[in-house]
Amino acid sequence: MAGYTTTGFTPVRDRLVALGVLHVDAEGRIEGRSEALLSPGAAAIPPHLAHLAGRLPEAPSFARVAPHLLRLLEGRVVVAHDAEVLESFLDAHLMEAGILAPSLPALCTHELGRATFPTRNHRLSTLARHVGSDVVVGRSAVDDAHAVAALLPRILARHGATLTYPCAAVGDPSAMVLPTGRAPVAGGDAPDPWLADLFARTSGLARELNDARVARYVDVLVTVLLRGQLVPEEVRGLTRLMVAAGYGAAELRQVQERLLESMRRAAFEHGRIRARELRHLRACAASVGIPGYFDDLIPPEPEPAPEPGSGSFSRPVRKPLPPAPPPQLPRCGHCLGVGHYTSSCPRRESGPVQAIGPV
Repeated sequence: MAGYTTTGFTPVRDRLVALGVLHVDAEGRIEGRSEALLSPGAAAIPPHLAHLAGRLPEAPSFARVAPHLLRLLEGRVVVAHDAEVLESFLDAHLMEAGILAPSLPALCTHELGRATFPTRNHRLSTLARHVGSDVVVGRSAVDDAHAVAALLPRILARHGATLTYPCAAVGDPSAMVLPTGRAPVAGGDAPDPWLADLFARTSGLARELNDARVARYVDVLVTVLLRGQLVPEEVRGLTRLMVAAGYGAAELRQVQERLLESMRRAAFEHGRIRARELRHLRACAASVGIPGYFDDLIPPEPEPAPEPGSGSFSRPVRKPLPPAPPPQLPRCGHCLGVGHYTSSCPRRESGPVQAIGPV
């Protein structure tokens, strides 16, 4: 299994900056693990990889790691998501290092996932959730390799008897050691559960099914948007990378709009869109540079509070005010009763009025 992180989408200009390699058997059991950070050389670090920027200057070059990497791949079938992208980067980097790599059999979980899993799209994060994996895709290269490993048993159970390879896996694997001082730092916040489920429901884009670079761009874009926060700088950095790789701004805008429209359809299929979910949708639209895309959606009115005494505790309600205290009433000095004065006491005997003479 192989997971990887790149600074962009053009192998001749951009660099691999992280590799994760797992040795896995046909049942998905992990037999060995290795991971390494790689120096980007002169390539610029995009904003979405800022959490690795402090570590990369100390990382070894790809030329130094290449012999160890090839020993890890000997005798193995390489399994990776968007394997075509990984292959193009490895070819460019190995050629630059002056190494003629042998041909190795490989499987692409993106292509095989389309024929195996009945999901709306076939991004690695969606497929991992479909098979019940709790790995956070995009956090590190080795996490991506673990997500790929979770898909392998299902793919082999469906297609194992029909798979053929143009070349044989030869040689014996060496010790799984890569020259790396420390493991990569896991960056970024945990994905928002509602957004993770929403992106799993979105339909695959037409270009995504035909262009490995666009598929990789959408994968990284979704990983950035999963935070549920405004991330315009990271998205602009990804867009600049794709423009440098030869894609037009209008073409990328169309891909972004199709992704947002897929999110809209998936949100309505998901259920009621409350104010919190609408904030997430608008944050995603603002992040990709189309802030008014979801302005036609209006948050629903809050449900009325239940009447006091109805027995419903679905939301906090204000208790009714206590009755006002009665005003102070007169007290009779004769019978000590409340409500009348002595002059009008019914218990007092009243005789004829005596005239009072002058003093």
